[in-house]
Parts: sequence; C-alpha cells; structure tokens
Amino acid sequence: MLSPSNTPPEKKTFTVDEKETILIEAQKIGVKQAAKLHDASAVSIYKWRKQYEKEGRVGLEDKRQDNPGAKPIADWKRTKVLAIKETDPGFGPSQIRNQLRGGVFRVGLSCPIDYYKLKSHKYVFLPLEAVR
Repeated sequence: MLSPSNTPPEKKTFTVDEKETILIEAQKIGVKQAAKLHDASAVSIYKWRKQYEKEGRVGLEDKRQDNPGAKPIADWKRTKVLAIKETDPGFGPSQIRNQLRGGVFRVGLSCPIDYYKLKSHKYVFLPLEAVR
C-alpha cells in the first residue's frame, strides 16, 4: 500500500513558455539536468525539441482535446444503467453494455443466477423452470 510519502508524483503539464524555457536550459546544461531541474522527463524534452524544430513555437502547444467524439448519454440510458448497477453491483461495463443490448450477458463469478446455457457465443439466462 502506498503511503502519502511514497505516492507517485502527479503528472505535470507544462505551458508553451515553460517548455521553451526548459528547451533553452537543456541546450546549456543538457537534457537530463534540465529534466531533473524542472521535474520533467528527458523523453518529453526530446519530443519538445523535435516538435520545436519541425513546427516552431506552435509545435509546443498542447494538441489534446477533451474527447470531441464523446456523445452525451440519453436520459433513458443513464436511468437504465443506474438501475442495472443498483440491481447487480458486481456487473462491470461490458456486462452492463450487454444488458442494454438486449439482456444477454456473460457470466461473472459473483453472478447470482444458477443456470446458464451457451448460445451463439453468449451466455443466456434460462429460468430454473426450463431446466428442471
């Protein structure tokens, strides 16, 4: 178990100005020393250098986006997911997804249902009356 004293450091993001300053220092004192001095990785500094040489200052900008392809969840789906999670707290994301796709789901060790039958590569719940 990690205690507060030995938890991994939080990942730091650098601004364009900070990256530029670090690159200038890396030219003077070396990449490894600059990395230690600014709590950055040497690999990042080498990447910044390559981007800077290729695109200039624009290459140092953060190009990540906040998942532009993500779609908002419909209210009915959110309600159903929460209901499934409340009913079966042991279900993971794939089991919930399978439930939303029509009630077919894979068996988990903590699943409370007694009998399953393999049908077209998916486990399908059979009522106990059908088995006996």
